[in-house]
Amino acid sequence: MRAKLIVGIGFLCVLTLGAWRANASVTFDLGTPFPDSAAVAWGTAPPWLTATFTTTGTGTVELVLQSRLDPSFGTEGVKGWYFNFDPSLDPSVLTITPGTISGATAPSISRGEDAYKADGDGYYDIWFAFATTGVASGRFGGNDWAEFTITGTGITENSFDFFSVGGGGQGAYRSAAHVLSVGGENGDSA
Repeated sequence: MRAKLIVGIGFLCVLTLGAWRANASVTFDLGTPFPDSAAVAWGTAPPWLTATFTTTGTGTVELVLQSRLDPSFGTEGVKGWYFNFDPSLDPSVLTITPGTISGATAPSISRGEDAYKADGDGYYDIWFAFATTGVASGRFGGNDWAEFTITGTGITENSFDFFSVGGGGQGAYRSAAHVLSVGGENGDSA
């Protein structure tokens, strides 16, 4: 049986006090499976994925994606990772430039207001679509990490700290990911 879930998020916000906001961060730890497939076996303890948005300058945010999926457990890997953007701003004008990516092929990146639906969840504004083939072929899993520079007028780390727009299923989240090849026989999707 192919269990479907989107990994929900835990939220931690670290802000630098004072008028200057450089190097303030918002971190999303993804480690809560949707309730309908909570019994899917994972190779490691949560959080399985972490995304950190850090303001590095005026209108510039660094995004670091990190995987803690167990490489010895099979070919667990991220198919899609979804984020929200300030609903008063247009996500299509963001420039997202890949930096260093360890062990995975650079994802395709799409931007559009409430344009991307995470399975069983709401709609998101930014979608990172990773390779869906085995780890050796570029899948984002194991202990992989990826860095991106995001530029846009007036954006900060808080520009990405919004809930998804309702789309059925499990509720609103700040981020969600679709992970392939989880479970004891690596046949589940989570």
